[in-house]
This record gives sequence, C-alpha cells and structure tokens, in this order.
Amino acid sequence: MNAEALSEELRDLGRAVEIPPLDADALTARTMAQLAEPARAAAPGRRRPSTPRRHWQALAGAVVGLIIVLALTPPVRAAVADWFGVIVRSGAPAESEPIPQADPSLSLAEARELVSFEPIEPQALGPPDGVEVSPDGRVLSMTWSDSDGGVIRLDQFSGVEPTYLKESQRAAEIVDVGWTTALWFDGPHHVVRLDEAGREYIETARSAGPTLIMPIGDVTVRIEGLDRSAAIETARSLTGTG
Repeated sequence: MNAEALSEELRDLGRAVEIPPLDADALTARTMAQLAEPARAAAPGRRRPSTPRRHWQALAGAVVGLIIVLALTPPVRAAVADWFGVIVRSGAPAESEPIPQADPSLSLAEARELVSFEPIEPQALGPPDGVEVSPDGRVLSMTWSDSDGGVIRLDQFSGVEPTYLKESQRAAEIVDVGWTTALWFDGPHHVVRLDEAGREYIETARSAGPTLIMPIGDVTVRIEGLDRSAAIETARSLTGTG
C-alpha cells in the first residue's frame, strides 16, 4: 500500500473514531504542562532516524494530530499543533507587517546544496525573485512579488523537528488540500524560528500574515501572502492534486 492510499484510509478511520466525553479543564491543564517542557531536544550523539522511518513518523503524527485536534477544546487545539514542525500556542494579538523578501543573490541550485532535504519547486508560482537559506541550513525560503506590490513567501524545512513557533489568538483551521491536510492561519500572528534545541531565534521574531502550513513527505511547506483559496490552490499544485 502506498503512502497516499494509507493516508486516505487513516483519515477515514479518524472520521469514524468515536471520542468519549472529555474533562476539558483537566485535559487542557495536563496538555499545556506537557507542552511547556522542551520539545524533542536531541541528545548528544543521538542518531537521526532514517528517511523512510522519519516519513512514517511524520505521517502517523499528522494523522494522530488531526484526530486529537478535532476532539480538543480550543486552547489545547492550538497548542498541540506541532505535528508539522511548527508549535502553535495561544498568544497576544498581532499587527499586520510587510512580508520579508528573500535575498536575490542565491540561485535555487545553490540553495539546494545548503540544505539536508530535497527542495520542492513551486512551478505554479514561476521562478522566485529571491532565494535564501537560514544560517543553520534548516530553512530554504523563496519569495515572489505579486501584481499588487505584495510579497508571497514560501518557506520549507524538515517537518520532523520543531522549526517554528507561532502564537495566535485563534486556533488554526484544518483544511483539506487533496491527499493530505494543512493548517490555515487566517490573520496576523506572531512567528519566530527555533533552533534544534527548541530555543527561539529572537532576531527572527515578527508578525506573519495569513499562512498555510502543509507536510509533503519529510518536508513542511509554509505559504504566506496568499488568501485562503489561492494558498490551497498553490499547495495542491505542489502535491500534484491541483
């Protein structure tokens, strides 16, 4: 059975699962306490799982996360959404800010040599105006200028370890983008990069606009700067389901 068929069967199973009544207050407190602990900090000398194993871990985590998120109360629903390499928690309101553009001095071919994963090329958006790789080599970013003078930004990174922390007043919406599910943030929210130990890169903290986050195999794609329908259409084109 291939990954697509298994994913579909697991989603069907998730829809059929009957969730017993929950003690919302107790569950919220317990989950928040667990999430406050350092997430998946890599011990010295610890070997990273092989790619096939990491792929199935990511797939299983996404499906289990979907089932849990559908059952939980809003505070926990926001907090447990760390299955795509992005930790989400409740936070203060954010104001809209311009989306940062990627440096135009790097080519996609050069960027590919600087990351440990195979980058996904968004053909539907055309050649990017800028391409950059984070100093730690964990995130590859591309940007495009749209016809209205705005910026479309696509970040991609390994979705196994937490790479971003997002703080939002409202829980992310789970949306169907074809063969998988994604998280949609419909308004401004705070975002900051994390290092491999889960510490925040304070210099990367900013307010992000509407954003779609979607896993594709071992890679997580983060699309910012499009409205909901355009973001989903772009995401579907990346998976060949558009």
